[in-house]
Amino acid sequence: MSWSEEQADRWLDWWQVGYWQQAESSWQENSFFTLPAEQQQRLAWQHPQAVAAAFGIAPALPPEPEPRLLTFIELPAGSRIQLLALLAGICAPQAAPDTLAAASLIWCRRLAKALRCESWLSADCFLPWSTGSLILLRALSAESWPRLRLLFPQEWVKQVDEYPAVALPSSRLSALWDAAIWQIQQPESPAHVDPQENNPAE
Repeated sequence: MSWSEEQADRWLDWWQVGYWQQAESSWQENSFFTLPAEQQQRLAWQHPQAVAAAFGIAPALPPEPEPRLLTFIELPAGSRIQLLALLAGICAPQAAPDTLAAASLIWCRRLAKALRCESWLSADCFLPWSTGSLILLRALSAESWPRLRLLFPQEWVKQVDEYPAVALPSSRLSALWDAAIWQIQQPESPAHVDPQENNPAE
């Protein structure tokens, strides 16, 4: 994929400062956040590796931008959580959170039939649902995971760390993410499904 200069700049900005600026509230206990905002910015640009180390992130150059990942990190926080819920609804319907509407569950069931997630990802890791969904995020970009994890509660991240990283089928993983991203971007429209699918027997 050809990236514009503007997209590349957005990606580099997130890699440098965006990941901690978006950090979920449970990470705010880090001593870095006790500094004045101006000092945080100055440190982040002058000593980025030191700031990353404060969050347990090893020095690393940013990988090539991942379009799905850039879309994901630029979603509102609530939409990111809802997208993770959709992933759980597709891969482990029995563990799907209560926040998913009935129409969304129907949509998830349809995707599940096509992607056959059970053949390449154990549903056990979706107990709780957030763990399996974050495993899918980690698989999307292992290099970015140390920064991505700051978007979510530390307790969720600890549960993910209990599972070793494994390679998942790239084509299935890409299709899963593309579908979930598309669905979450639909304007207040929960039912992109065939009404007949309300009958599980069909």
